[in-house]
Order: sequence, then structure tokens, then C-alpha cells
Amino acid sequence: MRVQGQITEIRERDLRFTLSEAQAFLVRTMGLDLSAQDIGQLEERTEGWAAGMQLAALALDELSNEEDRRAFIEAFTGSNRMIVDYLISRNLVWARVQIALGHFKDASTFIGPALQAARECGLLFRVAELSIAQALIYDGHGDSSTAQDTLEQALAIAEACRYTRFFDDGPELERLLQKVVERKVHAQYARGLLASFQTRRTKRTTAKAALKGEKERSTLVDPLSERELEVLRLLAAGLPPAEVAKKVVPFSLYPQSPYPKHLCQAGCSQPH
Repeated sequence: MRVQGQITEIRERDLRFTLSEAQAFLVRTMGLDLSAQDIGQLEERTEGWAAGMQLAALALDELSNEEDRRAFIEAFTGSNRMIVDYLISRNLVWARVQIALGHFKDASTFIGPALQAARECGLLFRVAELSIAQALIYDGHGDSSTAQDTLEQALAIAEACRYTRFFDDGPELERLLQKVVERKVHAQYARGLLASFQTRRTKRTTAKAALKGEKERSTLVDPLSERELEVLRLLAAGLPPAEVAKKVVPFSLYPQSPYPKHLCQAGCSQPH
């Protein structure tokens, strides 16, 4: 059939952009204002790979000036796997912010192509990470069924590879994980993640309480000395100022002592 021309073979090189196709894609489709030199470098460094070029274009679109774009293109090199991993790490935080703000359409412009590229390159860690973001996008659009399916795919990868650190403990993801437990799909792993969420929340609460206490303790810039504390204890015990004065060293021996200032701050009258 091949000899008779009844089969059309499409090889890897046929799927790559030529220089003219790369120019049309980057300038006309993606709307980037790039020089012929910039386009040539991107085409050479991605080897015309469509997914890599699309991710590069999305990253370049976020850069506001020519100098930043030039620096990005100069640093843009490596294998397909390295390129995808670099671009995902560069843009994933932005996508998560868009999801948190409810800008699901904006986030999906990056998450969709990035997820496809990560799958093509076999980057399982990124596939799981991006699938979680994709699930949150589906959930934000009200498609809870697809969100659950997508999250379960991410859990399957994460559980097999023992990934946990990229699971954010936000309320939306926690709610989806609760549904996973209810559906008894990767339930044990989901329970473990939910338990880790609670542990992290407890640690954060404890840290915030400790920080608040430290701030409250630091409001008194010049702490009371032992002698000043003793004076306050005697006054609190009901001793009149004259009796307190007999029990402490006369003020004249300590001309630099901040004692009167502290007593005034504490609401006590300065003895005469």
C-alpha cells in the first residue's frame, strides 16, 4: 500500500514548524511583536516543536518590554523536557493566582497547553500538578463531574509516585478531595492528604499565635528591670510609696535609671 501511494506517512519532522510556519504562528496567531532573529532562535531551540513554541509564546506574552523578552529568548535552550519543565515552573504560579481570583478562562490558556506538553514529555510530576489546577478550573466552571475525574487522574499519578508537596490545602481542593473519599476512589491516599492539610493548618495557627505573642511582648521597647518590677510588686501589695522608698535604693544613686519613666507608663505616680 505504501508503494501504491495508498498510505500517507506522517513522521516526526512533518509535525514540526518550519521557520515560515513558526513566524506565522508567533506573529499572526499569538500576536507577538518579534524580530526575525528572535523567531529564528525560538524555532531553532524548540526544533519547531509546536507545544514548546506555544508555551514560549505564552511566557513571552507576559513580558512587557523588549529587554525582558530578549533575555528570556537568550536563556531559552535545552531539550524538550527541560523546556517544558522550565516554562511550566515559570508560569504555574501565575496560573494559580488566576484560579484563586476566579479568572478560570485566563488560567486555562496556560494550563491546557502545558498539560498537553507535560504528557508528551512524560513529566509525570508536572502532569499531576497541572491536572490538579485543571480540576480546579473545571470546578470553577461548575463542571464538578469532570473536575472529579481530572483530580482522580492526578491522584492516581501522585499516589503511584508518592507525590504530596504540590497539593495545596485550599478549601476548593479540600472539598473535591472529600468527594473522592466519598466515591471511594484513592480514598486512603485522599484521607492522608486531608490529614496533612489539618496538620499544616495547626502549625500555621500555632506559628501565628507565637508571632502575635512576640509582637505583644515587643511593644514595650525598654523592658522593666528587676528593681522596677520589685517596686511594682510592693506597690501592688498595698505598701505606701514612702514604705516602698525605704526598701529600695535611693533614686539619686541611679541618675540614669528609667525607673520614673516606667512607673509613669505603668500608671503609678512618681515619688517625691
